[in-house]
Amino acid sequence: MAENFLKEIYREAVLRTELKFLIEQFAGGSDGKERDNFQQVIKELETVSVKYAAMNPKDGGELLNALRKIQEYDGKYLEMADYLESDILPLYENYLRQLHKIRVEDGQGYCLESSLYGFLTIRDTKNGRYFHSRNDPMWEAAQIARRIYDPSMKSYSLLGCGLGYVAYQLYCFSDGSVPINIFEYDDKTVQYAKKYGVLEWIPEECLSITVDRDVLPFLYSLEKEEGHGYYIFEPEINQVPEDAVEIMRTLVINSNSLTAFKEVKRRNFYRNLQSDAKPLSCFRKEKLGNRFIIVAGGPSVDTGVDFLRRQKGHIPIISVGTTFSKLVSAGIEPDMAAILESRPTVMRQLEGMTHGKVPLFLGIMAYWKLAVGYKGEKYLVPTDGDTWEERYFIEKCGGLALSCPGTVTMMAVSLALYFGAKEIYLLGADFAFPQERYYAKGAVGGGTTGNREDWFLVERVGGDMVYTDKSLTMFRNNLEEIIEDTPEVQFYNLSDSGARIAGTIEIPMNEVR
Repeated sequence: MAENFLKEIYREAVLRTELKFLIEQFAGGSDGKERDNFQQVIKELETVSVKYAAMNPKDGGELLNALRKIQEYDGKYLEMADYLESDILPLYENYLRQLHKIRVEDGQGYCLESSLYGFLTIRDTKNGRYFHSRNDPMWEAAQIARRIYDPSMKSYSLLGCGLGYVAYQLYCFSDGSVPINIFEYDDKTVQYAKKYGVLEWIPEECLSITVDRDVLPFLYSLEKEEGHGYYIFEPEINQVPEDAVEIMRTLVINSNSLTAFKEVKRRNFYRNLQSDAKPLSCFRKEKLGNRFIIVAGGPSVDTGVDFLRRQKGHIPIISVGTTFSKLVSAGIEPDMAAILESRPTVMRQLEGMTHGKVPLFLGIMAYWKLAVGYKGEKYLVPTDGDTWEERYFIEKCGGLALSCPGTVTMMAVSLALYFGAKEIYLLGADFAFPQERYYAKGAVGGGTTGNREDWFLVERVGGDMVYTDKSLTMFRNNLEEIIEDTPEVQFYNLSDSGARIAGTIEIPMNEVR
């Protein structure tokens, strides 16, 4: 357990967390469990308020009276939520802010400080980065755990433990049902989490701790069979060996992408299943041939319009959603369109084109109104992912899964491979900022150029240099892995201005026959 002098501080601090959870629960109705917890929280708050009144009769007495008054709302959950939020919580927060000003530097690179509402936070004195919130580390951890927790996961790996708040809240959200594996660089941090944090609030049988200066044990833990989640404390990346930094940043980007729209994607999944869209396996691919043109969203599409007009009817064209309307406006109706995006803004990619002449291929988590509103052929694509829903749909499709790491361009490539491609021509797969643009003129929702301070130069098609960034480089690397894994397929890069893609043959568009 935490040091004795912290036990009362933390007991009082955690009551704020309990209050905030009760407000959420009562705002949405309640059941017996929340009501029992409510009575226990109010009882403990009354004990604290008596002590508060001895220190500050006016404010402490006001809190005590407010706690007694809330019993008048018993069973009226919405009113209870409002009263807890507007009256009791501010009074209790005022009490917590008056106490416990702890600040201790250990002389070895860390500083322990009181947060605004009692729990300690920890700061890396070498770079000034905090591992936890300076207001309320426990509530911050609850939001992180809520975001990353998925009941389908078999275990979680955490790189770094801070003072144990995220691990503890993950334990609470899972009700102890999911093993938590913590990976730390030195035992000193672990001991801090036990002595001054909440790591020992987690039962030993639910927790394993690996102390190793190497990041490999953490990475190996992610290579288990499917169904293992992870979380990386970003300050920990500063301690990773230089050759592993990009790997860790990629993991953070992937994790953020997976969790940011988790509930949105799940809603899309169930709505898509209930639509009249058919599984990918229902699409008749026999007459497509073995050559395909993939039209992505990059600026090089602007110089390829005449080429696409010439090839229409000769080589099947698969357009991503961002360039679909651009091609149609130019009189080029692609043979297929692919969409992966899960957010409502994707609807702009099909504005005025719900007539349905072009078969539409939707990732199973794509925005649900596409599957409902599009009038033509539409097919649901089983995408390879970490969620239970994706694995369920893959199983329903007899094990068929398309690799779509990062972008819809990868989904379009995977579709061509599924159709039996032997030659794939990439147009607009620039993965760079030629002409300081990310997407073609007239492309819809194609992305932004990001922060120019993050740009760096890579080799351009033809041998010159072009600016790109880490995200685009990661997507390009994903495509290069697909190319490397399919040596029987020849990939051609038709871009005249994008980044070089390993494994492709660069040819001018006028040489495609």
